[in-house]
Amino acid sequence: MNPAASGVQRTSRQLYRDCLRLANHVGGRSAKGDAMRKMISTEFRKHIDETDPARVAILKAAAVRGLSNYFLHESASRDAKLKARMEDQRIAVQAEIGEEQRARKP
Repeated sequence: MNPAASGVQRTSRQLYRDCLRLANHVGGRSAKGDAMRKMISTEFRKHIDETDPARVAILKAAAVRGLSNYFLHESASRDAKLKARMEDQRIAVQAEIGEEQRARKP
């Protein structure tokens, strides 16, 4: 997916700050928050020397997807219809994975 096409193009620094803000919002000053901040920092530092624009775009898209997934998960916890649809989707994916695994067995 092209990040520019999504209409929300963030710099790496903005994205890093957004991730840290989310970690603070979710975990606060608890052990969970500390672990989230450490994971975010580690992932961003791991790729700090990345210069390939295509690879940077992929990494940024993955970070945005992670933030989006969290917000979707939080919304589902408050919306019964959305929660039911997500559960149906999860069950369908698990069934599909099971079928693929059975098809591979001789």
